[in-house]
Amino acid sequence: DLVVVDGFNGVVILNPVPATVQQYSTAAAHFHDGLDSGESAADVPLKTLDGTEIRLYANSDTPASFRKAQQFGALGIGLYRSEFLFNRYRGFPTENEQYQAYCEIAEAAGDGGVKIRTFDIGADQLLDQNKAREKNPALGLRAIRLGLGYRKLLRTQIRALLRASFEQKIDIVVPMVSGITEIRALRELIEHESAQLKTKGKKIGMPAVGAMIEVPSAVLMVEELVDETDFVCLGTNDLIQYLVAVDRDNEAVAGWYRTLHPAVLRAIKQVIAASAKAGKPAVICGEMAGSPYYVPVLIGLGATELSMNVHSISKVRKIVAGIAAEEARAMIATVEHCRTVEEIEEILGEHIRRNWGHLFPPDFSFAA
Repeated sequence: DLVVVDGFNGVVILNPVPATVQQYSTAAAHFHDGLDSGESAADVPLKTLDGTEIRLYANSDTPASFRKAQQFGALGIGLYRSEFLFNRYRGFPTENEQYQAYCEIAEAAGDGGVKIRTFDIGADQLLDQNKAREKNPALGLRAIRLGLGYRKLLRTQIRALLRASFEQKIDIVVPMVSGITEIRALRELIEHESAQLKTKGKKIGMPAVGAMIEVPSAVLMVEELVDETDFVCLGTNDLIQYLVAVDRDNEAVAGWYRTLHPAVLRAIKQVIAASAKAGKPAVICGEMAGSPYYVPVLIGLGATELSMNVHSISKVRKIVAGIAAEEARAMIATVEHCRTVEEIEEILGEHIRRNWGHLFPPDFSFAA
């Protein structure tokens, strides 16, 4: 079967008629031209029309993907998903295997640095599946909870990260943080493993430690978390899922997964404001950051650092360079007192279409 997948507008067409094939062939060509036509933008600071600098990073797991992102202007790697190594090594990688992988990605990132997230996996990926079966894995033993429950494995990763960070710019991101307890526990492990490596004559670095903000308790505790960490990463995918209690992989409730829900906008603004007040970076690294439609929303909420898939960078650059941060903030001010997601979607959709529609591809749908 011939299938058209329009990821920008959320449309799938099975066995399209010739006219539809022609329409989307043109759109696809426009998409690839946009990816391949630009010269390297790595050394050109990205600013809004009124001079606000927006820093773009790439979500990259390999040196090759980052080098491509760098051509489009990525300054560094905002999210390296270390669980990627499970596929490469078909199981839990050894300390030396991790060390080599982290050195490779850090060398590719250079001065821009790489933020490496500790293994964000569930119990079913690590343990015997018959024993690890959980009724609700999203709320179960996963991410930093799993690491602290099986500390030998987490210590192995920490040692690899410490060794790889010697004379390399590597930061550690802690996934699924619910409060400061997990951050303090990780710092204690880092301190212990650092001392052990030093006694063995190993050269190590001092990586910064950041929290992934993706559960409601972390949002409510964000002021304390930014005090305990060097930076935060805001994972919008899981944050939305947990805030509105919708499994983002469950088609039956997909209609309730609303990115512009008032609670979502308030949570994002609260995290960014707390980070700015403390003078700590806040990197938005969920799907919102790579969506041209949501980028003005994030900038209006105060975001200045975005990390995204390599193929989103050129389109996001175009949006950022074509809008004014002051106008984006004014746009957000018009919906701050809205009580429903429908109101917000209508107001923001109309504003984006009317004022910035020329920055989007001709076939772009302005439905949230």
